Amino acid sequence: MSVAGSGDLRTVRLFVGAFSAGARLDVRLFGGGDPAVREVALAAGDRFFQYVVHFRAPRGERLLLTWRALSVVGGENDGVTLEAVTVS
Repeated sequence: MSVAGSGDLRTVRLFVGAFSAGARLDVRLFGGGDPAVREVALAAGDRFFQYVVHFRAPRGERLLLTWRALSVVGGENDGVTLEAVTVS
């Protein structure tokens, strides 16, 4: 998922889940420059997480967020979920 820069400080709240899975959230700025955060956190087990990312990027630049399973140890309904996202 990506969030457009506005030149102002922006806040992204990401609500995700991991079910019988190890997962990782990667965050980087697209369009040059150093990433805001390379790896926010590592999640494991059955849990819900809220990540809060603050960033400032010029118009035309985007913040890229990737929530992915690293390993799944459960059945066919296990893995990672994206529950909600807010941007302010």
